[in-house]
Amino acid sequence: MFKRTFWRNHVEDQDGKVIQQGTLLEQDQFNRMEVGISDSNMAANIIHIMLLWFGRRLGVLETSSNSHDTDIASIKTLNSQQDTRLAALEKTTGSHTTDIASMKNTDTQQNSRLSALEPEVAAEVKEVTLKNGSKWPFGINEVSVALTKTRKNANYGVNVYVKSYAGGRLGDITVSGKLTNGFKLKHDGSAQTVVVVVRVTGGMN
Repeated sequence: MFKRTFWRNHVEDQDGKVIQQGTLLEQDQFNRMEVGISDSNMAANIIHIMLLWFGRRLGVLETSSNSHDTDIASIKTLNSQQDTRLAALEKTTGSHTTDIASMKNTDTQQNSRLSALEPEVAAEVKEVTLKNGSKWPFGINEVSVALTKTRKNANYGVNVYVKSYAGGRLGDITVSGKLTNGFKLKHDGSAQTVVVVVRVTGGMN
């Protein structure tokens, strides 16, 4: 029996925190839907053929009182035709089984590729506090941010989100000095304290 999937939206708040984990739009889900649709269509075709077969046999039997011998020959002909159609349907079913095996093999290959991509798209999220050392603009400092997981190269992305600030105006926040194990942040505004959330992705290939 086909197991129904209840789909859910993926929801995040303004800080990127996941509020509700959505249903993955992946090949396993879609391929299962395709197999279910294909099986339902095949079942409908089989039922349709059987209804036609029974209808024709009933029609033949209703007129058998006038020409019994002719009706028997007609029934044999119908049976032969139906056997031919059923044989063709069985061949199609065998082809369908082959198609499912091919789809499963493709799923395995795709899963391997997705596993290889997971480290690249996995995000590292940190909360960092930036402080000015003295009266603006003379107290602008750079803050070094260490990565929890060392990257294979410095071609990673750093997205910065301001969580809060106090003691002055918010300025620009720049990222510099990217290395495989960390980078630097600098705030040029007059705010004495700025709390940011950084999201790091990539750099794993």
